[in-house]
Amino acid sequence: MIWIATYNGLNRFDGYRFVTFMAADANGLSMPSDRIRKMELTADNNIICLIDDDNVALFNTRTCRYEELEPKDKMAAIARLRVHHNPNLWKEKAVYTNLGNLHLKNIRRDDVDRQGNHWLIDDHGVFVATPVHERGTRINDEEVRAMIRLHDGTILASGRSSKQVMVYDSAFHLIGYVHPDGRLGKTPASFGDQPYCSTSHATANTSI
Repeated sequence: MIWIATYNGLNRFDGYRFVTFMAADANGLSMPSDRIRKMELTADNNIICLIDDDNVALFNTRTCRYEELEPKDKMAAIARLRVHHNPNLWKEKAVYTNLGNLHLKNIRRDDVDRQGNHWLIDDHGVFVATPVHERGTRINDEEVRAMIRLHDGTILASGRSSKQVMVYDSAFHLIGYVHPDGRLGKTPASFGDQPYCSTSHATANTSI
């Protein structure tokens, strides 16, 4: 499920349709509005919602109802969720940041995922920035179209003009070629067309 906090309730997307949960689903709990400013997932897969500027409620994902939090948990949740939330941001002097070709205004949050991508929220939306530390397009005069590095540093690459997958060591010295049956050979082997993408779920015991 994908959960989206909006100014018009909490939205759930299951891959096919959206369902919106609003104050009417509060099950007797007093909710000031349907403006969900921020949210976080709990360890038991429920959702704590920051409503307006200083109210929180627990959304039970099994019953699809809002519930009251314990007073101590409520205060802690408000303090935690307001760290990245500033309701008066529009009144303040705008702070612009250039990140590559992104021109961002008032960055409110910057999270880094496991691949090193930066997911940023500013006044105009959500952006992802992928840092490029070193840009290269060719290996031994071959224009690279797909490349992956395995756990042991071995590199598999395919080029624009060839229908082969080349195998290199970590210093880009050619080791051999991958054959369609999975074997590693010293002679080129055709895959029938140019490979354009590769991925790996190799383990420590996997070898070419």
